[in-house]
Amino acid sequence: MYKASKLASIALLSFTLGVTTISTMQPSGSSIAIAKKRAHRQANRVLSYTSLSGTTPYTANGGKLYSSASLSGKSRNAGNYLQTTLYAFKSARVRKPTGKIAVYYYVENSTGNINGWIWRGNLSQKKSYDQETADIRAMIAIVRTMSPDSQDDILDNVTNISPKAAYNDGDTSDNWDIGSVIGQMRDDADDSGDKADILAIEKAYNLFKGRFDTLTNNKLGALHDRYAEALNNGDAGDAAWNLANTLSGAVFDMQ
Repeated sequence: MYKASKLASIALLSFTLGVTTISTMQPSGSSIAIAKKRAHRQANRVLSYTSLSGTTPYTANGGKLYSSASLSGKSRNAGNYLQTTLYAFKSARVRKPTGKIAVYYYVENSTGNINGWIWRGNLSQKKSYDQETADIRAMIAIVRTMSPDSQDDILDNVTNISPKAAYNDGDTSDNWDIGSVIGQMRDDADDSGDKADILAIEKAYNLFKGRFDTLTNNKLGALHDRYAEALNNGDAGDAAWNLANTLSGAVFDMQ
């Protein structure tokens, strides 16, 4: 009987230890919650979206184009599209697994076949030359109001101006810029004394009026007042020269 009792005690202890071992191997509710929390922290999380105009041109300087704002799914090497003009249509604030927040832009090229989400720091805003192009066109129209001889002298030069060097081409000998053309208009008006040439200088002034710093704007304004007064008196040659000379230098400094 003592032996039977001892065996029963051993069996009960073994069962108890087995239950304890099994129970310790089962994950508790709190441990499951912690594991889920860690897994959640390891994924990128989109915090918010903002719509963008889609009109500002950008170029990529590296990085990746992701198919989703959460940076999951397929990605492309943005370095393959360094010469492609991209437009941003959306932005997303994304929390990384490290806790840091980064801003990503959804971009497309003009045809939409190159697109994706790219980190804002991998985009450079592309300079638009719309203003320069408009100024070149306006100067061409102004030159065409000059005397026939002056048009023959200047028109080819103004039509060959590049928008990228519209105001100052860096003194290269093979290109022209608006600053140089205004200087040429100054010299032609001085040589010819033709009223059409003198009036063209005022038109060039009106094109750029108010687009310089305060000191330069005031100086040009005073010279224009003298020009207008001399024009009324029928002798605006010197005043036109002074106005064009100062305007030419001011345009040279525009960038």
